[in-house]
Amino acid sequence: MLQWLKLRWRRVSTPLDAVQKSSTIQALGIASLPEAEQAAILEKANQRLEQVVIRVLVENLSDQEAREMQTVLKEGKNLEDAIAQIALGVPQLAGKIEYAVRQEIERLRAVLNG
Repeated sequence: MLQWLKLRWRRVSTPLDAVQKSSTIQALGIASLPEAEQAAILEKANQRLEQVVIRVLVENLSDQEAREMQTVLKEGKNLEDAIAQIALGVPQLAGKIEYAVRQEIERLRAVLNG
């Protein structure tokens, strides 16, 4: 079940909107790079951050919660809303996701900025 969730998430992930893109560029410290290079880095960073979110979800969701996510994905409902709803019933899930994402951004920033 959780493997299915991981595979399905990859198919529905969405590109960053303008605000997310701008804040991610700033967070990664790549504002001075050419746009083409920024775009390539953002694509890879977005993929990596999605993997981090999936990892935290997989580590913290019960089988029932994974089935709920599966239903959301099958029905094409808003994934972020579904995660937020499930997070209400999973202690510290939102905090764990935020912490893992912050840590990964710091790692990426360190690699990118030497």
